[in-house]
This record gives sequence, structure tokens and C-alpha cells, in this order.
Amino acid sequence: MRNLLFSFAFLFSFCLNAQQQLVFTTSLLPVNDTVHVFTPKDYGQGEKYYPVVFLLHGYSGDYSSWNKVTDVQALADEFEMIVVCPDGLFSCWYVNSPVIKELKFKTFFFSILIKAINEQYRMDRSNIFITGLSMGGHGALYFFSERPGLFRAAGSTSGMVDLTEKPDEFDLDKIFGRGATGLENLSKYSAITNIDKLAGSKKPLFVDCGSSDMFYLQTLRFYAECKKKKAKINLKIMAGGHSRDYWKKSIPLHFGFFREKLNN
Repeated sequence: MRNLLFSFAFLFSFCLNAQQQLVFTTSLLPVNDTVHVFTPKDYGQGEKYYPVVFLLHGYSGDYSSWNKVTDVQALADEFEMIVVCPDGLFSCWYVNSPVIKELKFKTFFFSILIKAINEQYRMDRSNIFITGLSMGGHGALYFFSERPGLFRAAGSTSGMVDLTEKPDEFDLDKIFGRGATGLENLSKYSAITNIDKLAGSKKPLFVDCGSSDMFYLQTLRFYAECKKKKAKINLKIMAGGHSRDYWKKSIPLHFGFFREKLNN
């Protein structure tokens, strides 16, 4: 693996609601990964350490997608949290692809990205949270199931929790493969087949979905299975579909939920 290189592009100074871009070059990914980081408005005024929320975007998006859904800086300010928005490379599904050998996003996330955030920012390592929308909802639950000890809590809004339901859509066949092998991989990586890991963590989840969303029914199935296996899951169903309008109203609920869980 060649050495990691990363650079900072300062969008604003710390005294003006700092927002930064970090660009990572690593052999774990086929292209550079740009990460948007939002720090609270009082970040530069002391030595306080802040909770961190990793915010994952959906299929076909990029690191800037969440800031097009809502005012991420306002969330960082209101909840006094550092918010990190990585680039999911359009359709990486936030995994180490069993098909594309140069796509190892899970390894990048845990071994490089989190380490860089910890080194470059005053991150409260006891209060790390993760959530995302659609593909990012899957990614958040997947990362949480892989390393539950790292996170305080996790969430998913409009998440695709059963990848086997649409095997030929959203580049799933490209990332996980086709045919019987592809279906086996999709099942292996789906949140709904990893509920034992989620339940075993004894840590809380916040899941929501719109009543008109294409993933509404699988969200209900996921919730029922979580309750059956005694996972600590909280479910919110609201009117709306798979849309920015829905996510704009749903994501503040995640931040509120995370704030309630600080050091709990």
C-alpha cells in the first residue's frame, strides 16, 4: 500500500463557522476521497473536545450531498458536534467490495478516515455517532455492526436494510456480484441479516422512514426483527417519500437522539 496523502482546503477560517475539505489519496480506493468536515461555531474558542457524527450520503451522491439536503453547519452549531461527510464514490455501498478488489471502503473508513479526524480535530472518542440516508443508512448500520465498540449509537434514515430486495438496481451487482454469488453477498452485508450483531452491542439505534418510501416495508420488517432479538431500536415513521424534503426534516431527529445519548 502506498503511503497515505491528504490535504486540506480551507473553505472558511475557524472564526467564521469553519468548514474544511480533506482529500485522501490511498490505494484502498480507486480514486481520491474528498471529505467535508463541519466544526461548531465555538470550536476555535477553547480546548473542548466535541462529539463527532459521521454522516453518510445515499446512492449517486458525494461528499457535498448532505449540505444540499440541509444546512449541515447549522446542525454542527446547534448540537455542538463535529460533522464529517465522506464521499461514498457514487455507489460504493461503504464496503470492501468482494468484486472490485481496489475498493476497500470499510478499511479506509476505520483505518484512515477516523484516525485522521482524531488526529486533526478535537474529537471526543467516547462520543462517536454514525448515520446516513438510503445507501448511507445501510452503510451506517453496517459500520456499526462491524465495530459497535467504536460508536455510542447509530442511525439510518430511509435506509436500504435488505440489499437482496433489489439486486439489479443501484449498482449492487457491480459492487457485490451477480447471480447466486451476488445474492449471497447481498444477504451477507444486509443489516437485516446482521441483527444479532446489532442486538449484541446493547447500544441504541434510531431508524426512520417515510410512509411512502420504497424502503418502508423493509424498514418495518427490520424493526420487527430487531425487537424480536431485543436490539435497542427506536423507530420513527413520518409522512413522506425517498426525497430531500423528507431527509431535511428527519436528520435533525438523529442529532437530537445522539445528543440524548452523550455519555449514556
